[in-house]
Amino acid sequence: MGRETNLGTRLQCRETLSIGRIAGGSTHWTHSVHVATLILRYSSSTGEATVEQGSSHATLKDYPAGSFATGWTDIVDTSNGVLFYNGDAGKAAVGRLDSSGNHTTIQEYNNFSRGWTNVVSTPNGILFYNRNNGLGAVGRIDGSGNFTTTRSYHAGAFSPGWTSVYSSPRGIEYRNASTGARAAGYIDENGNHVTR
Repeated sequence: MGRETNLGTRLQCRETLSIGRIAGGSTHWTHSVHVATLILRYSSSTGEATVEQGSSHATLKDYPAGSFATGWTDIVDTSNGVLFYNGDAGKAAVGRLDSSGNHTTIQEYNNFSRGWTNVVSTPNGILFYNRNNGLGAVGRIDGSGNFTTTRSYHAGAFSPGWTSVYSSPRGIEYRNASTGARAAGYIDENGNHVTR
C-alpha cells in the first residue's frame, strides 16, 4: 500500500461530527450520527442522548445523563447496527435504534484494540485508523451484532498524520490539516483497502 492510502467508500455521508451546542439546547453534544432516517446526538461526558427525526429534527426520544456509557470516542452507523467505540479504554458496543428512537444494546466488547483515532463505516466494512503510526484494520458486524476483523494493516501501511478521515460520495477521504494533503480510497467486497 502506498503512503497516500484511503480507506473506504460510503455512498451516504455518515460522518461523526462534533457539533458543539445545539441551538436552544443546554447539552454539549459531542457526536451527531445519521442512523437511517434518524439522528442520534450523544454527549461523551454525561452519557445523555437524544434521537431526532432526520427530516424534521423533531425529537423522538430523550435519554437523560447516564443512559448511555460515557467516553465513546467514535460512533458510526453500519448496515447491522450502530458501533460505539472507546479508543482510550478499548471497549465497544453495538446497538440498534427503532423508528421511534428506542435504543437496544445487542453486543458489548471489552477487548477492542485501543488507540484508533478514526473509525469510518463503509458499505464493505468498518475502517479503523491510527493517525500516529499509520496502523489500520477493517472489520464487519453481522446481523447478530458480532464483530469480526477481516483485515489488519501493519504500522506504516497507511500514511500517518491524517487529521480527518471520513465518508463521502467519493469514498473515504483523508485530509491532513497541517499540510493540506488529501487522499481517497475504498474497501472492496473482500475487505481490502484500495487506494484511488
